[in-house]
Amino acid sequence: MLLSNQVVQICDNLFKFRSTASRIDSTNKLAAAAHYAWVTLQALSVMESYLKNKFRHHPAISSTFVCFLTQHMASQSSDSARISALTNQVKMLVANVKSRVTQEQFNKLDSKVEKLSKAK
Repeated sequence: MLLSNQVVQICDNLFKFRSTASRIDSTNKLAAAAHYAWVTLQALSVMESYLKNKFRHHPAISSTFVCFLTQHMASQSSDSARISALTNQVKMLVANVKSRVTQEQFNKLDSKVEKLSKAK
């Protein structure tokens, strides 16, 4: 998830420059070629900034990492709250079951099950 967010961030940074290349009038071949070259140089400049910062220290990558950590920690805290709620619910159910079934009732049921199994 983190890696895909970082790849999307890199593509978004490149898209800012590359999107201008789609709106070029291709009837003038020389102007179009010059514009494509300029867009390519800008995209290479963006990639050079990633290389210069060794990717992980680039501000865009750092921000995606912070966002990922924030989302991940938030989901973990909500998971722990749900787990504790389920634990309390199971404890209540166990207490209710113990109070409803007495040992005598359990013995009667057990003897009936044994009689049925022997009858077959």
